[in-house]
Amino acid sequence: MGFRDIAMFNDSLLAKKAWRLLKNPKSLFNKVFKARFFPNYTIMEAKHTSGGSHTWNSILHGRDVLLRGCWRIGNGKAISIWQHHWLPRKHPPQVLSPMVDSLADAKVAILIEETSRQWNHEMIDGIFTPMEAKLVKAIQLSRYEAEDSLFWPFTNDGIYTSKSGYRFLKAEDQSEVEEEQRANLLRLNKTTISSHQIAATAKERLAEFALTIPRPQYPRVASTPFQTRWLPPSQGLVKINCDDATFKDQKKSGIGVAIRDENGMVLASMAKHLRQLYTALEIEAMAPSTALTFATQVGFHNGILESDSLVLTTALINNSTYLSTDGLLMEDIRFNASYFNQLLYSHVKREGNKVAHKLVRHALCILDFSVWMEDVLPPIRSAVLDDIVGFS
Repeated sequence: MGFRDIAMFNDSLLAKKAWRLLKNPKSLFNKVFKARFFPNYTIMEAKHTSGGSHTWNSILHGRDVLLRGCWRIGNGKAISIWQHHWLPRKHPPQVLSPMVDSLADAKVAILIEETSRQWNHEMIDGIFTPMEAKLVKAIQLSRYEAEDSLFWPFTNDGIYTSKSGYRFLKAEDQSEVEEEQRANLLRLNKTTISSHQIAATAKERLAEFALTIPRPQYPRVASTPFQTRWLPPSQGLVKINCDDATFKDQKKSGIGVAIRDENGMVLASMAKHLRQLYTALEIEAMAPSTALTFATQVGFHNGILESDSLVLTTALINNSTYLSTDGLLMEDIRFNASYFNQLLYSHVKREGNKVAHKLVRHALCILDFSVWMEDVLPPIRSAVLDDIVGFS
């Protein structure tokens, strides 16, 4: 390990201390430093001072690593449009559109309509380039006003770790070295290849080589997939099954919900057509939130929310914290859950969620959303009967 590696490792540890100051405001560690160095603002706005101790200046050095993270938009009041990192892309996460002089210090909040909690498309199209305008409008906003929050985009849950910080600094340093090497090679009129392209190029070469090798013929062995049946809820509860899907060719998404009683009978069902292609994580979080809203609207306040997303269900059961952009959608789920007297969470494999799965497939055939009370779409009734036969 060279000196450069040790320095990066030290920076990643200092960034962890800065993260603790940012995310644990009630800790003694935070109270001591805040009273002395940043009494009227957060550590993210703190500045280097001549009177600061070596420890404090070192923590600020680590804070500068965190500033290369990204902001999760809540109400947008703390995020500067042009100074902060907030676009949903890694390279680069800051806005590159030409700055509007009159909006040089403007916050992201001016781009959000307060009453509807939706993006102001007309304003966004007038400020950003078409590519960046599309990125902004694709960011999901919470239906309820929330605080802006810094998250670390290089971990799944958005929580900074020293390991992820070290890897980020190494990758950043490698990119700078490559840029310098590329510039030198261009001066010599030689072709270059980025390290990001090495893996893809190697796969292409391997695929070409594999085609030249004759493949042995193996006998096929029949396998039986693991079957998971839908199970009824306890008496007094309803089971709220939800599913989601993205339709890449049509650039659209869909959500399906089925609410059933202890006998397996459908009490209410719905299919919703979303005219936007969301990411897998976004639509997986939107489906339960939609399902809970629908359940309360039709009068149910005691139930079991069930989906075939193991990651999401586990996060809800464990009350996990997600600081990434998808974390706001998780907060929407918990907010909607507060309207229930009793709400449990359950995971089921796709085979046990086929009624909701068929409903979400139907979502592409409707204009907005469709609701069936005490029934489902006729072609889906057979799936309901299959579930009832399975547990009878």
